[in-house]
Amino acid sequence: GRKIWGMLRYKSLLKVRRKVERVLVSSKYGVALEMTNTLLSLTGCFLFATRTYYEFDTSDGAVTVMRHINDAILGISAFLLCDFLLRCFAAESLLRFLNTRFALTEAFTILPPFILTIMARIENQPLSSPKEVRWVLQQVIALRFVRIYKLMKAFIGGGGNAGEVKRQMVHVCLTLLTIIFCFASMFYVCETFMVDADEKEAFWGVEHLVFHDAVYFSIVTVTTVGYGDFKPLSWLGKLLVVCTVATTIIVIPSQTNQLLALMSVQSPYARARYKVKAKQRHAIVCGQLTATNAANFIAEFFHEDHGMSDGHLVILCPETPNGQMEILVHSRSHQVTYLEGSPLIEEDLERAQASRCDKVILLADILCADSQAEDSGTILRALAIRKYLSLQPGCADIPIILELRMPGSRHHFQSSAFGGTGDKANIICIDEIRLNLIAKSCLCPGFCTMISNLVMSSSAEISDASNVEPWVREYAAGCGLEIYRTQLSPRFKKMKFIEVAHVVYRELGCTMFGIEIKDPKGRSKVVINPARFEIQSSHLDDLWVFVLADDQEQADKISTYALEKGEKRRQEARTEIKKYGTLDAQSLSSMAGLKSPTWPNVTQMRMSSTASGTGRAASNRRISFVSEMSSHIEYNNDKMLDMKRKVLAMNTHETNLQDATRDSVSSMQGHVLLCGYSPSMYHFLATLRPKHLQEHPKIVILHPDLEEYDWDTQAAYFSDVTYIKGHPHRPADLIRAGVAGASQAVILSPSEHSTEHDERMTDAEVVFIYQSIIKANPHVHIVCEIVSPGSVPLLCAGPQFSTKKSNPPDLEMDDLLFSSKFQQPFCSGNVYFFANVMDLLACQAFFNPHLITILRKLVVLNPEAANIRDPTLSSSELFSQVIPPGFGGKRYGELFEYLTMKKDTVCLGLYRKFQSGAPKQASSNLKMFSSFVNNRNNPDVRYVVTAPSPEIILREDDHMYILQVPPTLALGAGFQVASASMDLTGLGSRPPSEGNSHSAPDYPSHHLTGGENVSFNERSQRTGVISNSISSPIRSLPPALDLPGEE
Repeated sequence: GRKIWGMLRYKSLLKVRRKVERVLVSSKYGVALEMTNTLLSLTGCFLFATRTYYEFDTSDGAVTVMRHINDAILGISAFLLCDFLLRCFAAESLLRFLNTRFALTEAFTILPPFILTIMARIENQPLSSPKEVRWVLQQVIALRFVRIYKLMKAFIGGGGNAGEVKRQMVHVCLTLLTIIFCFASMFYVCETFMVDADEKEAFWGVEHLVFHDAVYFSIVTVTTVGYGDFKPLSWLGKLLVVCTVATTIIVIPSQTNQLLALMSVQSPYARARYKVKAKQRHAIVCGQLTATNAANFIAEFFHEDHGMSDGHLVILCPETPNGQMEILVHSRSHQVTYLEGSPLIEEDLERAQASRCDKVILLADILCADSQAEDSGTILRALAIRKYLSLQPGCADIPIILELRMPGSRHHFQSSAFGGTGDKANIICIDEIRLNLIAKSCLCPGFCTMISNLVMSSSAEISDASNVEPWVREYAAGCGLEIYRTQLSPRFKKMKFIEVAHVVYRELGCTMFGIEIKDPKGRSKVVINPARFEIQSSHLDDLWVFVLADDQEQADKISTYALEKGEKRRQEARTEIKKYGTLDAQSLSSMAGLKSPTWPNVTQMRMSSTASGTGRAASNRRISFVSEMSSHIEYNNDKMLDMKRKVLAMNTHETNLQDATRDSVSSMQGHVLLCGYSPSMYHFLATLRPKHLQEHPKIVILHPDLEEYDWDTQAAYFSDVTYIKGHPHRPADLIRAGVAGASQAVILSPSEHSTEHDERMTDAEVVFIYQSIIKANPHVHIVCEIVSPGSVPLLCAGPQFSTKKSNPPDLEMDDLLFSSKFQQPFCSGNVYFFANVMDLLACQAFFNPHLITILRKLVVLNPEAANIRDPTLSSSELFSQVIPPGFGGKRYGELFEYLTMKKDTVCLGLYRKFQSGAPKQASSNLKMFSSFVNNRNNPDVRYVVTAPSPEIILREDDHMYILQVPPTLALGAGFQVASASMDLTGLGSRPPSEGNSHSAPDYPSHHLTGGENVSFNERSQRTGVISNSISSPIRSLPPALDLPGEE
């Protein structure tokens, strides 16, 4: 029975010991206890230094202070003794625990004060009087300073690139501080109790030492300066100096060498830390950035249009910056901070001050060959950032902008616990946007250039005195436009969207092309040119419009149009509140003279984000939206196929890769030749297969091997898609693919890029294929992807077509015309900087979060568009057409009025030929451009004009970019159409408007393409442009509307 009882007691005691050990080692209470012990030990050292100033003072006050100090030291020793015994009890092995450095220090520094106190009490002497007590007590107390190393455990954490360097630096400093303090304490004790006062006064000039004198002598000795004003007089003091100097010479250099070794392994960027300045907002960019892309991103971020001169950009990358990147960062050191690190490490996020940033931008490596692996890494980094921010107080709503390569990867991020949707995560699917944009450029040549210019801010200003050709002024004016979001003035209520677009362009010079509206459930919907949608007063609170404008200030004039001064101030205040959150009374009272800030107050946005989620009814009648597809689902079930077939021309049966393979199609005419392939090819093919096209171009894919790709989910249900096995850079394979009869050619950037340091080398294959196609078919319109903008001049047919420096020199014009945006291939829409544009799109989304949504609406064909229950909210599609006959020689403003008021159409820009012939005084680079235009091998070289000025004179061969409702939705919206199988080569004729004094001029209303009914192949061979249009009803302003400037 006794044995069993003993065993039970032992097990119970063992269980208690383990529990105590777990609390001391791994709980927050154990850490708190450890820090308390350390602070008490340092307090004891401070008391030791304090008592040296009262050591030889015999006054009553000094004796009282000494007694209190001794009592405090005894109390601290008692607490430390209890802690020491508790740790001995919790130790699994007592001997192993007592053999540690800190345990030995505790044993030597805790017990002597108690032993000497007991001896003093036995001898009936005050504790402060005997020399032995002071000698031993002060000797051992100084050793407690070693516990200062415990502070590193609490205040110097973890891993990361800078963790070990920081830890070693602190360790060196603490070692030096410990040597100085301990030597000063022991030197004070030795020289005080072993040397007479007369001898000390004779050598030192003082009768008694105090602690700061001992510290001074310790520093002089350790640093080997040796001024000679103090020197050891006792034999023990001299031995102490020898030991201290020897210890310093051995320990400090050894630890310093370890520090230097760590610093040599890590770059200074791995140890750097961003310091937030007062009232300075900053953004964090993570991912792979080359020097060229970083320069473009930084220039876009700090562009004057964004008002970001006082902001800061933190670049967090895992790689050490190369020479070019270092030069770039140093030149922008007041605006840019480069940190080497990973967002997967919390310490690196702390170094970048992620909890205090406005937004985090995650850029994908667009040149990575493995798209799936790159997306996985990007999503993992985004989740790590989101988790870190969610654990910081008030930081859960910091938005994240991330780039993903494949559209299907969006689901993996949004379905996670930290993924988030809406404003918290703005996702850019690179393959989805770029492939849709390239395919759209086949239907509407030059459209990729228009989108690129809208994404890239430009400061190109042509003065009136500059000697340039007209096309330079027209093109440069369009480069300065961007997409902005603003609200409508109350004066526009009861008007239809197309009528408002007409007034906005005529009176304010902005092109309005889309709206964002909420349904009763608060869900937002973006619609492109809902021409028939009537704006009610109940819409004005939750309705936003998208416009092409020079800046935000010009766009915001729409919200205050035709308002009186008092109404204008109130409307500006309401617009600011809806954009950026709640404003105080002082801001509201001064809103009349306040410009719209380009960077909203993030704190206000976070406070108002919850309130803004509940929108009121969008109309007196019920408006219902079907949720929009977030991405192309990578499988085809019956429901998905039925939904796609409503808007896409798709087969009812699959065509496998073997059936689609042909040996040669050299005799084919009017087809689209695709050189390359992408895992997300569905988006390219779907854009070329909308149902509203009367005829669909055949597609020929030239690629070495498509068996490694998923043909079944990407191309199996599309007709007239042919695969030719071959290499695009081989002329024989191009001939087999029918390059001679192709109307369009697309060159995709290869998935495996060169590892050369020169970025232009990655475009070598694209340049070779481009030149081979031009040589085989000079009339084909080519759209190619390139990585480096510096490769654009290489796409010219020869040196005689390249721009040269002006004579006499004009540096401003040379810099402008030598930039990649003003090179002929880019102006003509033959080149798409997909890597640069996607990064700049992420930058623009920082200032305009709705830009990604509106861009997807312009270029991505949505299969659910046919499911919208309100016909007046049908979204328009983009088409390219020749201007109507009779408008040659007229102003562009007249064309815009005719299209809006009679055709329910919004025109975004023109695609026109370069004017042949340069002025006599024109610079040589302009003459070279003219020689390129007049070259007989390139008869139809054009350039893009975005949102032209109303005063531009039209030409008969100008093409226009228009937004019209497709016929599949036009019938339900009440649009007048001739028949179900309408002629898509032009707009049907319409009867004149009756009884309306405000109707537009009665311009010719027959076919916009000249009334010629030709087939797709014939038209594409003649003009190189695929023209598509639909009919629309006559529109006129309501008689009750009093428009300024009209009689």
